[in-house]
Amino acid sequence: MRRLAIAVLSVGLLVCPGCEDSVSQGNYDQIQAGMSVSQVEDILGGGTIQSSEGTSIGASGLTDAAKEDPDVKTYLWESGNRQIIITFRKGEVATKRKIGF
Repeated sequence: MRRLAIAVLSVGLLVCPGCEDSVSQGNYDQIQAGMSVSQVEDILGGGTIQSSEGTSIGASGLTDAAKEDPDVKTYLWESGNRQIIITFRKGEVATKRKIGF
């Protein structure tokens, strides 16, 4: 009986739907424009917010400090060499891209 319980538990861990790598083509395909951050996190799990502050060159050729738009947030999910990068505008998916697969 104990062997059976261990075997069932082992198989359950192998096929556990929440245990697979979330950075996958299938999960990427589920992400749609207009989805909220929480809807995306339900699919991919928690992501890492990326900072976009830095410097830029203006039309006059002078370097200005680039300001971060408070309505725009970019999140990163990664696994190995695969990445999913999603930009949210006002809390909704605006753009998505993938790298490495």
